[in-house]
Amino acid sequence: MPPHEPPYRWTNAQGRTVECRVSPWQLVDLGKIGPVRIYAGDHCSVPMSDALSEHYKSLFSDSCDLHDICYFAPGNTKKYCDDALLARMRQDCELAYPHDRAWRAQCRLTATTWRLGLETPISTTYWNRSQAWGRENCRVD
Repeated sequence: MPPHEPPYRWTNAQGRTVECRVSPWQLVDLGKIGPVRIYAGDHCSVPMSDALSEHYKSLFSDSCDLHDICYFAPGNTKKYCDDALLARMRQDCELAYPHDRAWRAQCRLTATTWRLGLETPISTTYWNRSQAWGRENCRVD
């Protein structure tokens, strides 16, 4: 559920206001890549479904949502959004494991691995399609 009513506003990497009249938190169908349909707004779309991956998908869910929104914002770059995701995931690790160095280190390693996973042609296609959605549904002041 979006945190407020439309229009939705946030700031892009250049400090300009992005405004969308439709929710960037909705499930947005970005089409297919090969046989796989891709969506934004699905929280963390990491393909693994084992118990540990599901734990991190839950832990990083808000950070992943902000990453999707960052991808929609005209004026942002893929690198800016991907690096911001890593920074947020590291903060998630600090908050989740403040007194457990081993789990915090594992969490940070997972965050770094997920960030590296964004250096793929599929992720670039996801970025390009997200930007197209943002250009169609949002404006920059």
